[in-house]
Amino acid sequence: MKQTEYCELNQWELSDRVRMEDFNADNAKIAAELARLRANVVDLAYYIGQFGLIHFLNNQRYTSLHAVSSFLFQNPSDYGPTGSAVIQDNRVKLTGKGATGSVTVNGYLYEPLPMYKEVRLWFHHKGGSVTPLYNGVPMEKADTSGPWDYSPIGGRCTAAVYTAPLPASQSAVVTLEMNCGNDASMELYDLFLARM
Repeated sequence: MKQTEYCELNQWELSDRVRMEDFNADNAKIAAELARLRANVVDLAYYIGQFGLIHFLNNQRYTSLHAVSSFLFQNPSDYGPTGSAVIQDNRVKLTGKGATGSVTVNGYLYEPLPMYKEVRLWFHHKGGSVTPLYNGVPMEKADTSGPWDYSPIGGRCTAAVYTAPLPASQSAVVTLEMNCGNDASMELYDLFLARM
């Protein structure tokens, strides 16, 4: 039996015996490849968000993207800081053990399509902890690593990844609740939001 060049999927000819095991093996190969591609798309969305912030830093304007949005915190009135949160030098800062505060990002996800099932959020911070809410609902932690990653403005820091089911609404209100905990201070550097 012949097989395709990529993934080695079966290509039956009239003389070949058709077996259920061959179909199941092909489906397993397809599912594995789709999972690998999905992981690559997630990585790509993250780096597009990083590129968007670098573009902003160099050109002072955001890149227009329909499925990925990226934000720096440059104008306090755009993000409505609360509590002890202060926006300074394109970042959100908290000072003092146990200090709390939050910022809110109002985004917009264009043209929701059936293929998109979730919203993925990345952000970089140093110190303390951050709890994200998407349209008022707590997001689920997908991954936290660090300090290992680099923010375009913050240098070496912790990268956090959260997900939430994609709602029918195109509005995307992200609230980041910050808590210094036992740290003397903390900084929140950036935020990337993508439909996946």
